[in-house]
Amino acid sequence: MKLFIDWLEIILRTENIILNQFKYIINLINLLNLNTMKTLKFNTSIYTLMSVLITAMILMSCSKDNDVANPVNLPSSDGYSKTLSAAEQNDLRFVTEKAKLMRNVYQVMYEEHEVELFRTISESKEQHMNLLAGRIDKYEVENPIAYTAEDEFEDYSLQQIYNDFLEARQPDLTKALTYIQALEEQHIADVGNSMSQLEGNGDIVNVYNLVLTESQTHLDAILSYTKGLIDIIEPFESIREL
Repeated sequence: MKLFIDWLEIILRTENIILNQFKYIINLINLLNLNTMKTLKFNTSIYTLMSVLITAMILMSCSKDNDVANPVNLPSSDGYSKTLSAAEQNDLRFVTEKAKLMRNVYQVMYEEHEVELFRTISESKEQHMNLLAGRIDKYEVENPIAYTAEDEFEDYSLQQIYNDFLEARQPDLTKALTYIQALEEQHIADVGNSMSQLEGNGDIVNVYNLVLTESQTHLDAILSYTKGLIDIIEPFESIREL
């Protein structure tokens, strides 16, 4: 227990965080002696406190490199091809709907687990969706976002993924993180594949590359959050078994 308290204090000093909420958490843990911990049943409030700590540290880490909440800078489209092949149009429509799917999934996960990182990434995914939809309008491609409801998708496979997610969503946070990690990895692969199929349209390449780069940042943040959550939960679970 002392090791855990020391770890928290080191993190807070390193990041220069002087927040009353964190001080309260440390004081709360100090008040819990080992005998109490042996019989303590972990409830939602304990996991919520740990979630607040981990989310804050992940968001501070992201802000040093590529903050996932930063507004998307629109790539310049000057001098690029004004036409897209049929295959490129289909890919653009699919990637746009995939960004919508990712936004929706993160929104639902935030509503269920109240992890701030999910809300932040959801906002970034919405920026991606709007940026891609803007390119759809620019090239006069039929925009699936314009005529479908928030929870509807023109692409059958994406609709099925979303329906399955809603039916089987995990109340357990660690399992939910495993799911979103796999979905984010597939999203990155889809965008990369669409980018590789483009034939000389640097405008769309720039947009895909931006979405790809920021999605990798999202994945890195999810992986870091997952590791931090496990590193904190495992010692508490060991005490619980005593």
